[in-house]
Amino acid sequence: MKDHITTCLEDIGWGLAAYVISEHPATRNVILGTRPHVSRPRRARALRFEVGGRVVHAAYVHPRQQAERFSRQGPA
Repeated sequence: MKDHITTCLEDIGWGLAAYVISEHPATRNVILGTRPHVSRPRRARALRFEVGGRVVHAAYVHPRQQAERFSRQGPA
């Protein structure tokens, strides 16, 4: 994802403005979150992931991505 992110710092007269621009296809899902959906393995028989520090294998899951609202306007 890092290859799809650019940053810009601009003098706007009365201060500085910082911009972060992402062109990665998953950016919208990370910022806004997703509804529950089925995820299945593409090239294996099971998915592998960690839950609470334990490794779990599953044929499919119904995950929901919580929104990561880190992109807020700063103080004025």
